[in-house]
Parts: sequence; structure tokens; C-alpha cells
Amino acid sequence: MSDAEQTGWRDLEFSLRHREWGLDAPLVDIDFMGIEYDHSRPRGLVEYKSRPIDSPLADPNTRALLNLACGYRENGRSGLPCWMARYWRSSWAIRVIPLNWQAKALFAGRTDFSERDYVMKLYELRGREIPPLVYDGLNRQLPPTGH
Repeated sequence: MSDAEQTGWRDLEFSLRHREWGLDAPLVDIDFMGIEYDHSRPRGLVEYKSRPIDSPLADPNTRALLNLACGYRENGRSGLPCWMARYWRSSWAIRVIPLNWQAKALFAGRTDFSERDYVMKLYELRGREIPPLVYDGLNRQLPPTGH
């Protein structure tokens, strides 16, 4: 069965009812999944979390997300970058966990990003330049160490 509701803002009643459908009807419990896209074309899949991420590939939910990203094919594309991103509300800093080689290439081995650097990567993913007004308003603080 799925884990207990963690955020409190989704429809808990439906989640509880779905669990009664049995073990052979699993549901991915996504905290906040995003499809990064440009001109209606998906560019990447990411799950954002505000809590620590431990052993992401040990979780069947994360593996399902990764399979969705890697299974995407359009005109010979090899798949979408897929990653998890922990964020800190105090600074909007981001810690990235790449889940496939496309995400590893996108983030070039880095894991800790200020909000500014992370958003610049999202613009790069789309092949676009970040507008100066957006750039100037973004936080430059990195995630805390050891968390």
C-alpha cells in the first residue's frame, strides 16, 4: 500500500480510498511533480520536495517517475532528463539528485544550486536566455551543508 499522506493538501479521502483497491493497483505518491516544458513540448521531469531525499531509487514511486521519463520517445529522442530537487523555503536554494544520464549531463555534476543558478539551468534546458528582470530577482544563497 502507499505511504500515509505527507503534505495534507491533497485529497486525503481519495488517497485512502485508492489504498483499499489492493496491492496490485499501486499509485505514485508524488509530492510536487513538475513537467518542465517549452512550446508544449516536455523538456524534463522533476519531483520537488521540501524534505530530505534518502535513497531515491530505492523508492518504487521514484522508479516509476524515472521509467516515465526514459520511456518518452519522439522522433528518436532518447528520453527526458529526470531529477529530484529538494528546496529550502527560506532561500529557495535547490539540491538536485539526477536520476538519469540526461539530468547528469544537464547539471554537469553539480548538486547544489542557488535559486538563480537553478533557474538559469531551467532556461538552458529550454534553449532560452533568462530575462534580466527574472535574473535580478532570484536568490543567490546555496543550500545549507550537511542537510
